[in-house]
Order: sequence, then structure tokens, then C-alpha cells
Amino acid sequence: MKIKFLNKINYHMEAIAIISTYVRNESYYEKIKEGLKQKYNIPMDKLDSLYEEISDIYNYVSSKIDTPREKLEFYFSIEEDDEAPSLGYLIMSFALSDDDQDSIERFLQLSARQKIEKYIYLLNENTECSISDIDYSNFDEKYYVNYINNSNLGTNTKLKYILLYYNVEEYIKEVYGIVRKVIEILKEKQDILQSIADEYQKIMSEEVEKYGDKVLENYDIKVYKDKDLVIKPLIVRANTLMLKPWSINDDAEDMSFRKAYIGIHVKVLFDLINTYFINDEKIISTLKALGDKSKFDILKSIKDNQMYGVEIAKKLNITTATVSHHMSNLYNLSLINFVTDNNKINYMLNKSAIEELIKALENIFLN
Repeated sequence: MKIKFLNKINYHMEAIAIISTYVRNESYYEKIKEGLKQKYNIPMDKLDSLYEEISDIYNYVSSKIDTPREKLEFYFSIEEDDEAPSLGYLIMSFALSDDDQDSIERFLQLSARQKIEKYIYLLNENTECSISDIDYSNFDEKYYVNYINNSNLGTNTKLKYILLYYNVEEYIKEVYGIVRKVIEILKEKQDILQSIADEYQKIMSEEVEKYGDKVLENYDIKVYKDKDLVIKPLIVRANTLMLKPWSINDDAEDMSFRKAYIGIHVKVLFDLINTYFINDEKIISTLKALGDKSKFDILKSIKDNQMYGVEIAKKLNITTATVSHHMSNLYNLSLINFVTDNNKINYMLNKSAIEELIKALENIFLN
């Protein structure tokens, strides 16, 4: 399997993400940052810096949305605990896998019946609606309504999906129009968005060069290895993995590769979690390091002052190679920081990591 990261932005996907967040009327990024801080102990200043640019884009676009909120809520609100997509998300599924205009036009030219059949196929494949087979030979109004009513979907979601059967052309026209308006606003920030996508492609392509098809395993992402994988960025939903994007146009049986979307912050967040989150495994590894006399002495020697490797080696009467070996381990455990000065690497104790270790031990054994 080969993995290729692209820098192509799916503006339909990004627009729907903005609309869906806007409908929920929540401080989306503030909520995400607070959750990451509480769960993984990532400093808020790191998170503020990480989300500042895309938060500004979201605020800019959402402030210019002029579609009545009631209409947006009808199409894009989701019932709590309902795993099905919003009506608007389902309707726009013809643009989610790839916003190729030719594919979009092919879908729009289908008959109302053909569109409904594609929608119900997607529901059957991806939601709690799922049944073993859809009998398209007997597919009519009664069959469709019974199918939706017998699903595990919420009451309001069922009603919206049933209404779709009777209003499919009208709903598609209206939702597509809403999304296109938001895309127009988004494209006012096109230079910034493309710069983000370009940087994402650069970073992830470098990861592919280093790790090959195992690159995603570094971030605990499991994928099928039967086909090559083409991955595009998600910007607004920067934390999201979409390894099986909804696709209404593609016939997976005829494709030589799979498509996926991975948020632009997935790698960075994984690195930050590794740095700041102290779980049992990290606690044990850290205590093992502290139990090694050489490592322990090194940390004591840089407790109050920055020192470079040769200085530490002389002070502790050990070789510089030994210092370098220990520093690699200590850095991976976030116990040290370093700065470069005239081609010298100066090491210092990361006191905040020691404080967090003490807090973690207190929470485990004393609280």
C-alpha cells in the first residue's frame, strides 16, 4: 500500500463543517481546547497558538452567514445521541468524497428516484438504518417510509428523512445553494486556506518519506492495506479522521485506491499528547529513568543552570557519548528541554514535567 497526501481542499466539506458548527451555536474551538487541556494536560498557550488561524477563519465566515437560522437548523441540526448525519449532510454527500464538478453534475442530472436510491444506499451502508439488502425491485414510497420508520434513528431525523422522499429536488437545490454561498465566503480566505493545506502536505509527505506505509500507525490510525490511500486535508475540523468518507458517486469496487481525510492537527496533537499527557505507561518509564543513577545525576546537574554535553560529561566524569545517549531518552520523556547556542546544544531540566509527574502520582496514590 502506498500513501499519498494531497493539498487539495474540499470546499464543500469545509463549508458544511462551518454550517454544522454554526447551527450548534457553540464556541467550537474553545470547547475543543478546554477538552484537550483537561484530558491531556496540554498547556492552553500551545492550544491557543495551534487553533488561532482556523478559529479566525471560522469566525470570519460564520459572521457573514445570512441564511435564516431556522432553515439551517432544519437541514443541519442533529439529535443528541443520533449517529445518523444531518439531513443537509446526507443531501450533500454527492460532494463529500471529492468535490469534482463533473461528478457533482452527474449526480444532479439523475432522476429524483435515482437520487433517493443513492441516499438510502448510503444510509444502509453507514448508519443504524442498516439492513442486509435493499430490495430495489420493490422500492417505492411505502418501502422507503417503512425502512426509515423501522430504523433506530431519532424521531425528528426519521421525519426529515421521510420528507426528503417527497421533496428531494427542492431540498437538494436549497441545501446546495446554502453551501455554495458559504463557499464563496470561504474563498475570500483562499490564500490562507491553501497555505495551510500546502504546509500540511509538506509535513505529512515528509512523514511518508521517513516511515512509508506505516506512517499512520505512528498516530494510532488503522487502515485497510488492500489498496493505495489518497489523503486530503480537513481544515475546519482539524482534529477529525474520515477514513471512509461518504461517497455517493464512487463505485469502490472499480477503484484502485481509497480516499480519506485527515485533519491538519492530527499529527501535531498526537505529538503534544505524547509530550504532556502522563498515563501509567509514561509514569513507569519516567520512574525507570529517574531510577537510573546516571540519568538522575544528569537531571540534578541541570536543575538550576543550562549546560551543554561536554560540561555535563566533565562534571559527572562520564563520556559525551553517554550523555548524548541519556539525553535522547530524557527528551523523549519530556524531562529536559534544550536550546542551541553557537552550534552548541544547551540542556535544561523541564521542571513543569517533574511537577506534572508529582501531581499524577498524588492523584493515583493520595487522592
